[in-house]
Amino acid sequence: MFIQRAKFALRLDPNCSDAYLCWGSAEEIRGRLEAAIELYQKAIKKAEEKLGPEAFEPGSDIHWWYSAGT
Repeated sequence: MFIQRAKFALRLDPNCSDAYLCWGSAEEIRGRLEAAIELYQKAIKKAEEKLGPEAFEPGSDIHWWYSAGT
């Protein structure tokens, strides 16, 4: 169910980092670790595109996980 919802969200917004994160979590639960890693990497890439690379630097005031912008 989570994978279908993530794919639907990505049809609405192909840059939705949360959708990639949810899809990655579902793949991890299914034991598909390589697929999960790829999806987690896409989630980080999409979040970085929206927030900028400084959001991922140590000590940043922006925490990408909690940002509504992702």
